[in-house]
Amino acid sequence: MRKIMFFVIGFVFLGLTGHSQVDDPKDHKLWLDAGVGLFGNGKAGGLDLNFGLNLILNKTQFKLSTKLLEELDLFGPKPSEKYSSVGILAGRGFSGKYAHAIFSGGIGITWGSMRGDLSASQPPGWAGPYYKKELFSSVSIPLEIDLMFKPFKFLGVGFSIFGDLNFKRSYFGYGVKIGIGKLH
Repeated sequence: MRKIMFFVIGFVFLGLTGHSQVDDPKDHKLWLDAGVGLFGNGKAGGLDLNFGLNLILNKTQFKLSTKLLEELDLFGPKPSEKYSSVGILAGRGFSGKYAHAIFSGGIGITWGSMRGDLSASQPPGWAGPYYKKELFSSVSIPLEIDLMFKPFKFLGVGFSIFGDLNFKRSYFGYGVKIGIGKLH
């Protein structure tokens, strides 16, 4: 009975020690980021606003990402295309005390409105060409490369390259972002 008790106590302490070596709280980083940038998809281009909740556990990044995109049309009365997306991403890369570079990918959903075909009929009081609006939603594969410089423990400034592969309107872009939270 004594051998079994020592075995159980030893097993519990070995499990706790092993867990503490793998799950080091000093390696955990949690922050919010927000950014602005430009996007394109071959048919439209415009402004991107993005928000993210980031968590790094032992050099693996997990991210909940939201993007709001709107086409900028400076040369015509065409209605602008608008997209929104939400994605859950995971990735790995370099994460040091003052900088990180992480590539991540995941799964998400993209929805919005696309400019349809030119319509022959116009609404009353409308002057100029009239385009139909097409609403869509699609499963997507978001991809992102984050480069963040962290001069302070709680503040970071970075650059992001992103893409979203979906069945309706895939897009790509880049932007600058700021991160606030536990970065070191």
